[in-house]
Amino acid sequence: MKNLLLMIATLSVLSTKSQTSVYHPFPDSNACWNVNLSQPMCFMGSSYEDYSITISGDTTINNCTWHKLTTPYVQFNVTGNCSQQNFPGYQGAIRQDIINKKVFYLPPAQLTEQLLYDFTMEVGDTVKGYLQFFSSSPDTVLEIDSVLIGNIYHKRWLINPCYEIYLIEGVGSTFGLLKPSPGCTTDMDDYSLSCFSQNGQTLYPDPSSECQLITS
Repeated sequence: MKNLLLMIATLSVLSTKSQTSVYHPFPDSNACWNVNLSQPMCFMGSSYEDYSITISGDTTINNCTWHKLTTPYVQFNVTGNCSQQNFPGYQGAIRQDIINKKVFYLPPAQLTEQLLYDFTMEVGDTVKGYLQFFSSSPDTVLEIDSVLIGNIYHKRWLINPCYEIYLIEGVGSTFGLLKPSPGCTTDMDDYSLSCFSQNGQTLYPDPSSECQLITS
């Protein structure tokens, strides 16, 4: 019995390693990320927002194909002196370099692309690019493990323990997909990736969760 359990455990580990050794590209269509924002530290008030980011077609910029990102609607509950932070509309565009395992971002009304995700980082590497836009002390990769996305394990990188920010291969940042890291500054806007779906199937946090596009 012990030998059987050991064999099952060994096969499970080998299966997980084989899945994470294969690069899982970023989606390029039919994808939806639902994001939540909490601002509990507003003076005499609070703010909560929920919205979706979805891929809404392609465009060509500088001879490269980019995938446009759009937010259809923002649900919000704002009190006190808090103000709404996110609004419907165009959120920029992304493109990926599958060979080099990188994703690039072109913010709205800008013409210069920026590195969004680097899925080749090792433990100890400094996180670079758009995610470090506001941080005076850049994040570093603290650990690398894997997480089940749908029925396949994807690699993930812990880059910020203060806000528990992970980068997940093929999914993006758990801190709102496109939001720069706040570092370890306290009382900052707290974003979280509520769920991620592709082709109508919820993949994160698990297939049993609902992940409907927020449109009203």
